[in-house]
Order: sequence, then structure tokens, then C-alpha cells
Amino acid sequence: MQVACRLGRGTVLEITLSPMAAVVASPHGFAARVAYLALCGLVFAIPFEGQTPLLSLPIQRITTVEAVWLVVMAVWIGALVRARTFPRWRSPVAGPAAALLAVLVVAALAAPGGPDARANALKAVLRLMAAGATAWMTATVVTGHRRMAGVLAVATVAGAGVATLAILEYLQWPAVLDWLEHFREGVRVVGGEVRASSTLAYPTIAAMYFELVFAGALGLLLAAVDRRDTRHLALVVFALALLAGGLALTFTRAGFLTVAASLLVAAWFRVSRYGVERGLAWLAVAGALVVVAPLVSWPAETASLRLTSEGRQGWYRATFDAPATIEAAPGALLVVPITVTNAGRLTWRPDADPPFRVSYHWVDAETTRIVQFDGARTPLPGAIAPGTSRRIDARVRMPRAAGQYRIAWDIVQEHRLWFSGEPGATMTFTAASVTGPLAANAVPEPPPSRRSPATLPEAVDVTGRRSLWRAAVAMIADHPWLGVGPDNFRWRYGAYLGLSRPDTRVHSNNQYLEILAGGGLAAGLCALWLLWRAGRLTHAIRRAANRQTLALYTGAAAAGAGWLVHGLVDSFLTFTPTYLAGAVVFGLIVAPAWWPQTSPTKQSA
Repeated sequence: MQVACRLGRGTVLEITLSPMAAVVASPHGFAARVAYLALCGLVFAIPFEGQTPLLSLPIQRITTVEAVWLVVMAVWIGALVRARTFPRWRSPVAGPAAALLAVLVVAALAAPGGPDARANALKAVLRLMAAGATAWMTATVVTGHRRMAGVLAVATVAGAGVATLAILEYLQWPAVLDWLEHFREGVRVVGGEVRASSTLAYPTIAAMYFELVFAGALGLLLAAVDRRDTRHLALVVFALALLAGGLALTFTRAGFLTVAASLLVAAWFRVSRYGVERGLAWLAVAGALVVVAPLVSWPAETASLRLTSEGRQGWYRATFDAPATIEAAPGALLVVPITVTNAGRLTWRPDADPPFRVSYHWVDAETTRIVQFDGARTPLPGAIAPGTSRRIDARVRMPRAAGQYRIAWDIVQEHRLWFSGEPGATMTFTAASVTGPLAANAVPEPPPSRRSPATLPEAVDVTGRRSLWRAAVAMIADHPWLGVGPDNFRWRYGAYLGLSRPDTRVHSNNQYLEILAGGGLAAGLCALWLLWRAGRLTHAIRRAANRQTLALYTGAAAAGAGWLVHGLVDSFLTFTPTYLAGAVVFGLIVAPAWWPQTSPTKQSA
């Protein structure tokens, strides 16, 4: 039963007499509309996080998306103040969510490893608190199916735009590549192919974003089918095709597992209520788009390697047999005989697009400081298959300044990658003495590329997903109750695997192991409680929703299911675009619990 009384200023006080409800105020005036538009702005901004922070504080850098988030939170709070109300908060998921955050705060404060470990863990908890606030705002601002449709539409438009940029990135449009440098460091490559990340920092983050938006767009697809709105149906199918193409070009295998799970959940929602009908046929069309996209974009060699190996470790490896020393005049052009061996898993082809070539970097004689990054190129005499060697007369242009240097030999695939930057790469050096007057054939040195690093890449030990999982399990066994602190796995896993140079950018590659390693069994039990409550709530809303609401809710639920499935093989709660997108999805899943037409009346609080 619901009782309502008007308090003035367009505010309605609702008292829902059910176990899950609280005394809440639901503003529907100007302030509420502004808060909703602010949420839509955040949803649009999520995939556009720039590399350069807007503000650098002693303990935190504020990025473009984080700045938008702060503004949106301020607008939401301002709307609540103007409406003289407090946001809804009582729901089946409120208790476990608050308990999980509280446990993670305690785990961060108790993290072993000293002040730095605790500070890093607290930063991770703050991100999760921001995610919780975003989900809460979404659930309270999305007050009906029209607003849910609006949020999903904004996300679909933004996602389709990001996917279009991913396609243009794959096609190597110069203007697009230059603009995308604001969002990520260079082009990622796998199997000689561009692994698109578009405006996201890494291809796996881009894939996670595309998966969520694709699933949400399924709700718009079903809503258009139910309305028999052919114009919007065509637009949604076009957006889904772009999203499927963008996902395929990230070359992320888990992406297809996630989308398959989302489609299955959407199909089950549909069939369980309406049987086999038109909506199911259109879901099959969406599934076909996902299947076709990699078939037309993945080259056979790349697809084979991607599907049969855990990662790209060892794909790009070269060893060199080169002279120990050389000597020449400044600026001289030399021919240095070397033997290069393909120690990787891909064939190097001189006629590839772009081609593979022999090159080098000039570095300081004693350190890894780069003096000149781009060396002269030498074409390959022919294709070099894995395990084979070729003798090559490498062209080398000496530095114009006299001194002592080293040549760091390398292989480049133009505008794609240098082998020295790949995981597990090792370097071969030749000492060079530059003496005497400037050579007659000296030419001006090329200007440094803006992508040129200051030093050679630091060598790190590379490990696979199963080893990371093994380290996480061992870490949980050592710290069973409160873990090592959120986000501290990456700083501690090396000791468990005997690595002297672990890559601290690497997470456990499993969201659930990451939670257990960071927060222990206490956090794991709270997370399980939260998922159980969210599942029960989703089931209750699915049963109570009318056809119009259920179509849109199917998209939100499918996105949530995909997020959970992807968590089995990746961890992504510390990346701004993924935790904010996931938080919006969670808020959309919870929101209908407060709509009069879908509010479950027998759901325990």
C-alpha cells in the first residue's frame, strides 16, 4: 500500500508500506529533470577519459571523467537540497552494498605492507564508493521507463560513436589516430593487427565498455520491436552492428563470452514471459552480428593464435647476432652485417601492410636513456618464419655528435609496434664509438617523434592468467579474513610466483579472486550476499514489470549478467570507465524497485 501527500514545491512524500520500502521523497520538478540530464551527461562522458589529468593533487589526479562525475554529483545533491528531500535508499541491496564497502575500508586500513599499501588500498575503496554513489544516484533519478530508455539511448549513441572511432583506428585514419592520442598511449597490436581501444586506455577496457553498451541496447531493440517502430528498430540494429564491429576489433576473446551470456539472459527474459515470438528473432539477429564481425575482420593467422594461446606473450620475439663494437665518423651511413632470428610465433613479411623492418635505437653508453629513438630502416630480404634466421646488411646512421653510444637492435612494424615494447622482450646491444669530423654523407637527424620514449622499456616478467589465479589463491590462504587490501594484489603477486620484475599494472584477471585477495573472506561473503539480493530483486522486478518496462529492463539485466560473466576472466573495478559504466547498469537494475508499477511487495529488506 502507498500513501502520498503533497508538501509543496512539487514534492510528493511517498510512504510504501512494504518490507523493502522506506519513507522517501520523489521530486518530479525542475531539479529532478536537471539531475536526470546530468546523469545522461555522465553516461555520455564515461568512455572519453583523457590521459592528461585536469588537476593533480598530492594524493590523487582528477581526470576529465572524474571531473564530470564530481559535477554530476554536485548537481544531484543540489537537486535534492532544492527539493528538500533525502534520496531513496532502502532496498534489498542497500545492506549488503554498505557492508561490502565497510569491510573494504577496514581491509584497506589493515592492509599489510605499510603506509603505501594502505594508501593505495584506500584509493581503490574510494573508487568503489564513487561507483556506489553513482549506482544510488542512477536508481533514484531514473524514475520511470522513459528515463531508463533515455539513459540506454545516450549510452548507445556514445558507444556507437566510440565503436566508429575504433573502426577508423583499425583502418589507420591519420586524423583519428592523432586525436585518439589524447585518450591512450599509441596503437596496440596483436598478431600484426591493430587492436582497437578507441577512446579507452586499453583494448580490454574498450571491450568491456562495448559489451555493456551492446547488452543495454538490446533493451532498446526489444522496446522498438514491441512498439513496431521500424525507424528506431533500424537505428538500434545499426548501432548494434557498430558495437559488434568495435568489439571484434579489440581482439578480446572474453568479449564474445560476455555478449553470448547477455544474449542468453535477454532470450530467457523474453521466452519466459512471451514464448517464441518476434523479439526472440531480433535477438538472434543481434547474435548474428556478433558472430559475423570477427569472421570478416580477424585474419586467419591472428585468429588462430588468439584462440589457441593465453596471451600475446612470445608472439613478437627477435634475437640478433650483431658485432660487439663499431666505430665511424659522426653522421656516417654504415652497413652492419647482422643475423636476425624469428623467435616468436608470427611470420615477418616485408610485403605486409604495414611491413616488418629491421631498425634500432641509439641509447646512452651506460644507461637506457634514449638518444635517438627512430633508427634507419632496412627492408627484410623475404618472409622470415618462426624459428628461422636470415643474414641482413642493416643500414645504420651514426649520431651527428661525437661520443660513446650503444645500438639497441629492434624490429618494427611501421606505425604498429616495436618488438622491444612487447611483454618479455630482451635487447641486443652493439657498442658504438663516434669520433672524428662530420662525415661527408651526413644528413640532418630526424626530429624526435612525440611518441618516442625517454628510455628503453623496462624489462618485466610476464605471466599468464592461470599463474595469476594461483598467486591469488595463495594470497587468500595467507590472508584469509581481510586480504591484503583492495588493489594490492598487483604489488604482491610477484613474490608468490618468484618473479624478480613483476609488472605492477597486472591484476588477478578474475574479479572475484581480486575481491577475495583484497578484502578476504569477509569481503567475499558480503559480495555474495549482494549478488544474491540483486538476483532476487531482478527476478521479482522481471515478474512484476509490464511489457514496456520489461523490454528495457531486459537490456539492463543482460548488461549486468555480462558484467558478472566477464569478471570470471578479468578484473576491472579500478578503471574509471568500467566501474562507472557498471555502476550505472547496477542502478538501472535496482531503479524499478521504486516504481509503483514494478515495486515488489514481498521482497525482504
